[in-house]
Amino acid sequence: MARRNLAVRLASFVVVFPITLMVILFAVSNLHAVPIQLWPIPGQLEISLSLVVLPALGLGLLIGEVIAWAGNSGTSAAPIGRRSGPRIWSARSP
Repeated sequence: MARRNLAVRLASFVVVFPITLMVILFAVSNLHAVPIQLWPIPGQLEISLSLVVLPALGLGLLIGEVIAWAGNSGTSAAPIGRRSGPRIWSARSP
């Protein structure tokens, strides 16, 4: 059990670390100010490009996770009393 947990943590680190590194490098290399203009609101706002792109990516990730969670909500494991299939009897009675 401990080996599997270690393998999962290592695999997670191997995936998450490069993505985190790329996000940090993107944020550091895109510090140029870009004009942001929202249509119904008059005026213009100048902020860093990374402050525009990274929250948009985070919001997209959050919306995708909510959609995946909602789509998977009906396929969770059934309670023990309602499982179908062969029953395995033990020597002890409950």
